[in-house]
Amino acid sequence: MTLEPNEKKSQSLRRGLVLSLIGLQLVTVALILFITHVSTRHDIDKQASLLLQYALNESKEHTEGFLEPSYRNVQLTADLLAQDVISLDNKSQLEHYFLNQLKNNPEMTGIYIAKPEGDFYFVSRSNKDEKIGFMTKEISANNPGKASFYWRYESKLPMKSRHLTTP
Repeated sequence: MTLEPNEKKSQSLRRGLVLSLIGLQLVTVALILFITHVSTRHDIDKQASLLLQYALNESKEHTEGFLEPSYRNVQLTADLLAQDVISLDNKSQLEHYFLNQLKNNPEMTGIYIAKPEGDFYFVSRSNKDEKIGFMTKEISANNPGKASFYWRYESKLPMKSRHLTTP
């Protein structure tokens, strides 16, 4: 079966049109996918940036919420020490003050003070598994390498319940 020259041209033209339409569809789909990818990428980046900024602000506020009470307590302690209301040399008074700070500030787990010459005084909440309220640790510069520990039941403040000195 042979085709006439006009039919050959017509068939060739049809093939060219079909191939052109297929090519145009491929280019159109590729262009749509590219534009969608670029705009979606921009929107995703923008949304991720907003979420990260929100998380950063939330973390900052949360951290400030933890630090603010401690900062106020440090300021109060510094003022009381400066006005000689409490004294670093009066361990009983200092411990009573620290214990009251811990009882009234549940977000705090411990409070300490140290002198430049090496004296160290620390009061903290004890391990809850032991059912003991507070632990006091004292290190004296006059007795290097040794520490004294006192545990107090919360209901027996300020009486000493156990005492341990480490070598």
